[in-house]
Amino acid sequence: MVADAFEERMLELLSNTLKKIFPNIIEESIQQALPKFDLRIQETMQSTVPELIRKPLNKELNSLNTLKTQRFASLQKELLTAI
Repeated sequence: MVADAFEERMLELLSNTLKKIFPNIIEESIQQALPKFDLRIQETMQSTVPELIRKPLNKELNSLNTLKTQRFASLQKELLTAI
């Protein structure tokens, strides 16, 4: 009986901790990864792609980044609801 109550309390504490920690971990990972990726793309594009092609391509890449950010946000939301 005491062991069951202890186990239930531990599961609750673990769940609450994960709910608080996961959003921060995911957000930090995104913030660290995206700028590095964007910088590499920009450097490559400036050296190899003509200006006429670069602007429409930048627009598409910005849209892609927005979609990826929204995807991570929705995954984070789903993860929190599953916990």
